[in-house]
Amino acid sequence: MKNFVLLLCLWLLLPVTIVRANWQRSITNYTRHEYKAANQNWMIGQHENGWMYFANNKGLLEFDGVTWNTYSIHNAKTRAVKHGNDGRIYVGGLGQFGYFIPNKYGGLDYTCLSDSLETKRSTGNIWQIHILDDRVYFQADVAVYYLENDVLNKGECPGGVAFSAIVNNKFYITSLSGISFLNGDSFTLVPNTAQSTQSKTVGMYPFGDKLLIISSLNGMYLYDGVEMTRFHSKADSFLNNNQLFCSAMKDSLLALGSVQDGALLLNIKSGEIEKISIKNGLQNKSVLSMLFDRENNLWLGLDNGIDCIHLNLPMFSLLSNKSAIGSG
Repeated sequence: MKNFVLLLCLWLLLPVTIVRANWQRSITNYTRHEYKAANQNWMIGQHENGWMYFANNKGLLEFDGVTWNTYSIHNAKTRAVKHGNDGRIYVGGLGQFGYFIPNKYGGLDYTCLSDSLETKRSTGNIWQIHILDDRVYFQADVAVYYLENDVLNKGECPGGVAFSAIVNNKFYITSLSGISFLNGDSFTLVPNTAQSTQSKTVGMYPFGDKLLIISSLNGMYLYDGVEMTRFHSKADSFLNNNQLFCSAMKDSLLALGSVQDGALLLNIKSGEIEKISIKNGLQNKSVLSMLFDRENNLWLGLDNGIDCIHLNLPMFSLLSNKSAIGSG
């Protein structure tokens, strides 16, 4: 009799488990018609007051939770945004970079830094902005510009720059030659790292005493300071079938943004994965940028729109955002 009751309980729980896997997280979709700017959003930042900022094709996009505002950077498409400790909002775009500061009317005023360069036309696209100590780094296609004490300098990168990141207070860049780190005012190549950079790098994070490197087409790697090894997980199938464009990591949760099929969440410690795409909440399946905010929401800058995944909300929807046929 006891065995029968146990089997009955397991049988009753089975359909609940199957249905639960199809439930949808709470996701807020913001269309371009709602924020009234261009469709593509390339990088995301959050101010210390909680306001969100997006590097939009039309300019710097600001969201205070209710109202959207757009600020142009001399009519250039914006690609990068970063908030400084000095109250400035640093931005970069096609052929130029600079910063915004609040004015007395509640808006933002733009100051262009790249105008001071002798060869403004060769600035290239600014894809990432980083702040380390008293320096602000602007990563372009072929060089890294850095602002220190309001003096602008240029770091030459003969092999070009595909990606940049700050890990454990070191500034890294990647190219086909491998991974390099900033040593003084020049870059030093890290040995035995070229294997991981043959496709574009989309993420670099600390992993214990190692580096976790995420490539666009070739999966994930771990570097221990001597050799590079593959990092395998339950995300391998997703990585093999998709081209990654961006990533974000907070604590043990790694988010991977793809061009073809939305985002994948991977818990590095438990190994659990969860895919979120147009079938369960996203309005567009091409993810261009990602950011975990202070409330542990995951913001996605899409090829067409902006989505916010509320990871901490305990409520899930039984039906997706697609119309369901039949009654509940």
